[in-house]
Parts: sequence; C-alpha cells; structure tokens
Amino acid sequence: MSVEEMRVVAEARRVLEGNRQRGVSAWGGRRYDFVCPSPTTYPFQWFWDSAFHAIALLHVDPELAKQEIRCLMQGAQPDGFIPHMILWEKGAHEVALREVQPIWLADSFFTATIQPPVVARAVLRIHEATSDADFVREVLPPIRRFFRWLKAVRDPDDDGLVAIIQPDESGLDASPKYDALMGISPESTEETLPELERSMQRLYDAYAPYRNEPARIPALDVFTWEDVMMNAIYADGLRCLAKLTAIAGEPPREADEFSARGTRVRQALETKCWDDDAGVFWDLAGWAEKPARTLTFSCLFPLILEDLDPRK
Repeated sequence: MSVEEMRVVAEARRVLEGNRQRGVSAWGGRRYDFVCPSPTTYPFQWFWDSAFHAIALLHVDPELAKQEIRCLMQGAQPDGFIPHMILWEKGAHEVALREVQPIWLADSFFTATIQPPVVARAVLRIHEATSDADFVREVLPPIRRFFRWLKAVRDPDDDGLVAIIQPDESGLDASPKYDALMGISPESTEETLPELERSMQRLYDAYAPYRNEPARIPALDVFTWEDVMMNAIYADGLRCLAKLTAIAGEPPREADEFSARGTRVRQALETKCWDDDAGVFWDLAGWAEKPARTLTFSCLFPLILEDLDPRK
C-alpha cells in the first residue's frame, strides 16, 4: 500500500470513528450505536447510508459493521416496514432536525418513507468477510419481512417493479429526472428550491389521510415512480437475500422464492424500461408508466445485475 493510500485509509477510519453515535434513546429506552453521515448536519440514522457504512466498517472493525445493521434493524416494524430515517436523538439535534424538515413521520422517532434496499447486500458482504452465519440468522427475519413488505405495498400493479412515492426515497432526492412530475421548472433559478419545498409539501398533504394505510398511497398517483436505480438495487437485494436464506439454513423454498423474484424484477427492467434506440433504461413515471426520458447515471444502473441480458 502506498503512502497516499495509507493516508486515505487512515482518514476514512478517522471519519467513521468520529461519526459514531452511541447512547440510549427516549424512544422506548433503546440503545443505539451507529455511524451517522455527519455529526452536525446529518446526525440521524439513514437506511442506505447505514448499509454502506457497514460495508466500510468491515475495514475498521467487523463487529462495528454488525452493530450498524443491528441498530438499523431496531427500526423494523411488525408489518415488515423499515424506515428511511431513525431519529435516535431528536432533542440533542434540534437544529439538524430543522434542516431536514419537512419530513413525513410515521412516528415521533422515524419516517414513513423508505430508501433503496442495500441492506441485504451489506449483510451478505459482512458474511463474506466474517463467515458469521449466526449474525445472518439474527438479522435475516426483519430483512426478509422488509422485502416482502416492498412487494405487498410498493408493487400494486404486480409487475415486479416497486414504486417510490416521493423523490428522496430513491436516495437521489432532487434529481432533475423528477422535475416534470414534481412541477419544477427545468431551468435552475432562485425559485428552484422553493418549488421543490412546495412540491414536497403537496405530497405530504396528499398522503396525510393515509398514514395508517400505506398500501393505498401508490394508487393515489400523486407521485408514483418506478425508479430504475431503486429496482436494480431491489433485484440485487433479492438475489443476496436468496443467498442469505441458504447461509442461515432456511428451507430451499425460501431461496427459490427470492431468487425467482429477483429474476422477475430484472426481466421487468428489461421489458418495460429498456429503450433499444437510446441504449438506456428509463424510469417509469406515474400510474401510466410514462418513460421519463431524462438521461442520468441511473439509466445504466441495471449493469450491477450479473444476469442482465448482454444485449442491453
């Protein structure tokens, strides 16, 4: 390893260790221990951030990588839902909380929204690095329920593709590909941010009556979006989940279920999103599934799938 590489590794370790948050939350006295994106600006726990942090922590301390996932799983709900954001220390971070407002809360301590399901890939990566099958068996039940929740709640047309109901659920937040459906001008002006904030508030207002009926929200068609990157990660996660069930010693039908679902998502991306002329995959906007022809890096994200049709 070169001197420069060692410097980068040391700096990465310093950031990960410095961003570690530990304590006991007012949320039922739960103990938390995770790495946040930023101790000042983003001190809370985000779903896919934690999955990536867990992978990075394998190079610092594998036990911390496992703890990152354990902490995240405390947010899992009985119906299978796992929130995009857990507010472990609300009282200590009032300024930061105002910065991320408005957010749509399902509870005082967590949001009603999701993020890309990278967690299955993270757990598989932890097992590859540690061979700890007991850890896989420990965290598998809530992850499995979450992937079943995604199918039941976010795929109302049963085409294999899950839908997001607001832009930040994809992790891409204010990507220009969402502008048209959000009613935001394609020209960047001083009104862009206010337009985004008004559009987000419009979504929150529309969803408010359905706080306890999340399965009804996609059919409202306020912002129903089958995102290519989200679904590529979903397909990859299903394949990882199939491997995890086998590692945990679950019946083969479990692995078969998730493997088949992963194949179906990949096939849906190929048949519904691929544009042969443009050579890219388009997101599908609205209940009518109109191709969102805005070229971004996510148009090529299905390349992460090993069994993607080589002609794509």
